Amino acid sequence: MQQVQDVVRLYHTILSHLNYGLLVVGEDERIAFLNQRFREQLGLDLPTEVFIGLTAEAALAHILPAYEDPPGTLKLIQEMVSRGGPVLGVETRLRSGREILVDFVPIVVDGEVRGRIWQHRDITERKQVERERERLNHELQEAHSRIKVLDGLLPICATCKKIRNEQGAWEQMEGYITRRSEAAFSHGICPDCKARFFLNMG
Repeated sequence: MQQVQDVVRLYHTILSHLNYGLLVVGEDERIAFLNQRFREQLGLDLPTEVFIGLTAEAALAHILPAYEDPPGTLKLIQEMVSRGGPVLGVETRLRSGREILVDFVPIVVDGEVRGRIWQHRDITERKQVERERERLNHELQEAHSRIKVLDGLLPICATCKKIRNEQGAWEQMEGYITRRSEAAFSHGICPDCKARFFLNMG
């Protein structure tokens, strides 16, 4: 008997110090266990001892206000329980702004459901990293779509500076570059050409 009590005490200690929230509902529909992490995640004021023995319905009255959408969360919980099997990785958001991944696992012994386990994992930081990565990827894609690069050898006339295109026709440099890049042209006269122009006029 002492050995059994030691094992129970050991498992209780392990579950109490897990880094994710844990709530266990017994087959009598009463709270059998919840750890400190679960209380911290939901910001529950009531001590653990008060929760133990509460009906699941009474416990929900304290738990639901911690969620961003209490009615939607209640509906989600009811749907997960009604499925009858494990439901893993359901994302939800708390009123505090934290994001939680919820796992629901029925406790099945000899083919009979003897309760259920709710597990909460805080994924706020992971989601922030994912959103930042998506934002950077989006910006990169936008930048890439705006950039057109000219590369390779351009066949250009040494006299008139026209460029031979892929079809073999010669076209003005400005038109060739404008259609293949984001560059735009404005025209002026450089000092050397200006000097030659006025010299020829004289």
